[in-house]
Amino acid sequence: MLSFSDYATQRGVSYECVRRQVDKHKDALEGHIMSQYRTRFLDDYAVAYLDEHRSSSSAAIVSSREEIQSKTERNEQLESENKELLRKIALLQDQLLNLQEENKVGIEAQTQLKMLTATKESLENRDAELTAKVAVLEVKAARVEQLEEKQSALEQEKTDWIREKARLEAEKNSLAEEKVRIQNELDKEKNSYVRSIFGLWKKKPL
Repeated sequence: MLSFSDYATQRGVSYECVRRQVDKHKDALEGHIMSQYRTRFLDDYAVAYLDEHRSSSSAAIVSSREEIQSKTERNEQLESENKELLRKIALLQDQLLNLQEENKVGIEAQTQLKMLTATKESLENRDAELTAKVAVLEVKAARVEQLEEKQSALEQEKTDWIREKARLEAEKNSLAEEKVRIQNELDKEKNSYVRSIFGLWKKKPL
């Protein structure tokens, strides 16, 4: 079993060439390519198959062309980056000259910047103070809301107490009336009896 890298080294081709060959014959090589820790391996069948279908000269030419193309693109990229750096250097030099010529204006600008920075810091401090005050007011508002809710609950409880008191007083009055009625009946019943000569009580004749 060989890794793609080892196979490429032994056959004198690039890793990319091996990868392309495997992709080209992926149907025939299905089940013969293994992966372990992000490294791909060829089993003996895959090695023999690729050897049989590989064209060394063609692969080498393709690999060389790819390397040449890659180097050419890299050189073009470096040249482009170099030109861009030169342009930026020239621009910075022009800016430096302008800054030197406008040094006085620059000093005034720095002074103005310092003043603006101080003003900004003052505003930020004021903002922090206002934020803290707002936070305190929010806490107080929440407390007032809680107190209002508690007051509402107390008022409801007071109303319930008043209703209960009225109910109890009505029940008390009803009991008093019932007591008077019963007492009247007792008095009436008591008055309907008289003591006999023998000291016994008997009902008065109608």
